[in-house]
Amino acid sequence: MKRTAWISLVSLTALALTSAGCSQGDGKTHSQQPQQTQQPSAAPAKQAPPKDDQINGGKPITLKVYNWGVFSDEEYQKLIVEPLKKKYPNVTLDMIVRDSKTGPEQLAASGTDLDIYAIQSGQIIDFTTYNLIDDVTPLLSKNNISLDKFKPQYIDISRGRTKDKLWGIPFGAGGSTPWALIYNKDIFDKFGIPYPKDGMLWDDVYELAKKLTRNDNGVQYKGLDYQNIQSLGAGLGVASVDPKTEKASVNTADWQKVLALGKIINDIPGNDLPVVNAAKTRERFMKDKTIAMFASPSLLTFIKEVTPIKDLNWDVAQYPSYPEKPNISNPEGGIRPLLSIGSNSKHKDDVIKLFDFLTTDEIQIEYSKMAGLTTLKNPEIQKVFATSVPGLSDKKISSAFKSQHSPYVDGTDYDNLADKVMSDKFEEVKKGKDINTMTREAEEAINKQIEAAKKK
Repeated sequence: MKRTAWISLVSLTALALTSAGCSQGDGKTHSQQPQQTQQPSAAPAKQAPPKDDQINGGKPITLKVYNWGVFSDEEYQKLIVEPLKKKYPNVTLDMIVRDSKTGPEQLAASGTDLDIYAIQSGQIIDFTTYNLIDDVTPLLSKNNISLDKFKPQYIDISRGRTKDKLWGIPFGAGGSTPWALIYNKDIFDKFGIPYPKDGMLWDDVYELAKKLTRNDNGVQYKGLDYQNIQSLGAGLGVASVDPKTEKASVNTADWQKVLALGKIINDIPGNDLPVVNAAKTRERFMKDKTIAMFASPSLLTFIKEVTPIKDLNWDVAQYPSYPEKPNISNPEGGIRPLLSIGSNSKHKDDVIKLFDFLTTDEIQIEYSKMAGLTTLKNPEIQKVFATSVPGLSDKKISSAFKSQHSPYVDGTDYDNLADKVMSDKFEEVKKGKDINTMTREAEEAINKQIEAAKKK
């Protein structure tokens, strides 16, 4: 739910870290008052952090936070608020959540001074265009903060399109969500077919889908659903627009291979599935219970949505791949959440210290338990992935992590229009149009639309 009120989260001293229940924003202001200072007793008082580790010299400080929507209420409480209560009891956070009146353009026009922006890397261009966030590079050296704990690719992504600057600290790799082949065990059991195995190629999954697509007592079971033609080609790293030239890049052998695969899957008698958006694709697998396998581009989103559904007997296998690129599922994605510093903040040194603390192993382990993807190198963090999420103890979630990502590819301003052309043209292929002709026509159409868009 959208919230327009500021949320005041005042830290309490000497509280143990507790587990926050999942809640949806209620639009109300929440305040916590600090306890009165206690006199020393038999138990020694808790010592304050060392002088060079203090925030604002240990004096009370209020930092204003903007949440693009990258932290849920539960995540914000458990991963940000509660650790800060324990470590820095002098810090107060005031948070505002993005709504229709608090986009980058509106924030810039209002002159609102914010200290912390919790955004995602895809929005770097928007927030830098309005000069809302700062390069953190000088602050790192000034405060002796190292980036060695992070996986290098996530630092690179956090630089955006300006590779000489760093626009924030990568808290989570939400854009690199593992992809998975999710399957309905009841359908496999009904027809006596073994469950999918890890390491399968798309050709293997296609053959399996043919066996599972059948009409039984008037119920049409479908063997395989996939989200869209773009996700089907992710393992080959296909893109509709070349980011270097900003020209269409669809008249290629790889794209033709992807389109051919999509067509034969659709041509399985009884397996024709109308193209719908991502949410509805997941919904028809979860609610219809007539689809045997779903090639899901977002295991994390699926987990969140399927948890309340108690009568779906599902499990996970590794996402299918192509023989020339085995065990590759999709390109490395963006950073979500990215912790950035407000350009007008008067507390930049304090904020960068907080960012360093919030990306320690201890907090990232908790994040991983909540099904968050860490940006840190420590392999132990991934081992506890989703262990605190109910209903997953018997699921083979680790299968999804057997695939590797292909290198991150920066998007362009024209990807959406190009993807729409490809999706529309693929409908023509499904009806019998020659694939070579289709890719040639699509390339021409995309380039014309890009040229027209650049003139606006």
